[in-house]
Amino acid sequence: MQDISAGISAAINQDVNHIKQFSTRQLKALAMQADLISAGILAGDINEDLQSFFLSSLNDMVLNLAKTLQGLIIVSIEKVCNIIMAVLTSAISTVTGINFSEL
Repeated sequence: MQDISAGISAAINQDVNHIKQFSTRQLKALAMQADLISAGILAGDINEDLQSFFLSSLNDMVLNLAKTLQGLIIVSIEKVCNIIMAVLTSAISTVTGINFSEL
């Protein structure tokens, strides 16, 4: 049980840190994009037609970020499953003497 907990904790902590850093960078970029759109609208450089285009593009960026985060979380869950299975398989192998890596 300790091996499973330790392995999961290490994998999750590393993944959470990477996801946090990635999302922070992306959210800052989205905020900058929103600022540029706002400034362009206020300055009159972005008319109503372009407003729709830029807001739609911003929406696409947000959706892409969400999908990327979803993918990263799925990968993290798969890592957890692999860690659990590796520890359980190792325990069964130790008890039974069967080397599952040869199967």
